[in-house]
Amino acid sequence: MTEHTAPDSPATDSWTLANAKARLSEVIDRAQVGPQIITRHGKPNAVIVSVEEWARKTARKGTLAEFLLASPLRSGDLELERVHDAPHDELPFLGPGALKFTNRSAPATGSSCRTMR
Repeated sequence: MTEHTAPDSPATDSWTLANAKARLSEVIDRAQVGPQIITRHGKPNAVIVSVEEWARKTARKGTLAEFLLASPLRSGDLELERVHDAPHDELPFLGPGALKFTNRSAPATGSSCRTMR
């Protein structure tokens, strides 16, 4: 990939951001032939492509259902075993009044949060 800097240089696919801004019409014209990479601080940052290329790359190739039905795992002898553990994101219910909060401005008589069991 070569950096486009001079107006008389051959067709290239990489532009600095400043040069792309200054010559946007040319960047768009060249995008009709191939992707144009815009760099910022020397690193690739964006790509400009033609509408036809964008439509080709983003076109749906079927539904999720069709994809799953075409899966080679569908006809395989795949045996799955479900684990019936308790969910890890749930805490056991301690009941009403399980936590007692004390007033921090009161004289210290213990921790500010105690579990009552």
